[in-house]
Amino acid sequence: PYWLQISLDHGNLGVPVFFVLSGFVIAHSLYEQRMNLNLLGRFTLRRSLRLDPPYWVAIALTIGLSTLASAVVKGRPPNDYSLGQLVAHLFYLQDILGYGNINSVFWTLCFEIQFYLVYAILLAVGHNDPEARFNGRRTAIVLVIAGLVSLLWPLGLGPELQPGLFPPLWHGFLLGVGAYWSWRDRGAAPVFAAYALIIGASAIAHSDTFSLTCVMTSVSLFLVGATDRLCTAWNWRWLQFLGAISYSLYLIHNPITGAVFRAGFMM
Repeated sequence: PYWLQISLDHGNLGVPVFFVLSGFVIAHSLYEQRMNLNLLGRFTLRRSLRLDPPYWVAIALTIGLSTLASAVVKGRPPNDYSLGQLVAHLFYLQDILGYGNINSVFWTLCFEIQFYLVYAILLAVGHNDPEARFNGRRTAIVLVIAGLVSLLWPLGLGPELQPGLFPPLWHGFLLGVGAYWSWRDRGAAPVFAAYALIIGASAIAHSDTFSLTCVMTSVSLFLVGATDRLCTAWNWRWLQFLGAISYSLYLIHNPITGAVFRAGFMM
């Protein structure tokens, strides 16, 4: 059916949802923390312990399935993975260094790592004070400037950068941050609304479904928070379970579905 075809053709829009959610969650985890070098190091280590092990397993699984496919599928040449490519993947640098992604979804993680680190560094630059409104005036100014800079790319004004660098997609993460800050303090809501409106209008004008999905996701998060339903909306056990394992599912869904489809076609 047409509606199902449209849904499947736009499954990649899960990525902007992912970016906005990460901005919301990271803003939550750091909102009451005074950022300094010590906390930045601990934050980076926690993110590494959360993201790296399943990511490394997904790398190994993808290579293993690719090797198996080359052995059992007639005429399929084996993929050639270099040591430099593997090392670059371990540190999320494959796109910046010009290597191809071993798994096509890994590019998003390279951006996520940059989003996390840059946001934490911005808080440190702003000398954020969790006891002050908006974490302090300087922090608020720094984040507003970051938001203004990020608008260059959805508006089509940003320069072309080295592939793999985060600024062209940074607005998705910052929309999640804005939704969280506006939920915690409604005084930030007008700035968030203006930011979302500018990106949304530009997305409609340029048929930019990625940015439009970011705006819709961030506004939805804010509205759910504003109605005090963050802990109750969609609180179904099966959906919570899928949410808990969603990162692992995301990492391996490409090679697993590819192997299943290949086996199906062979049979």
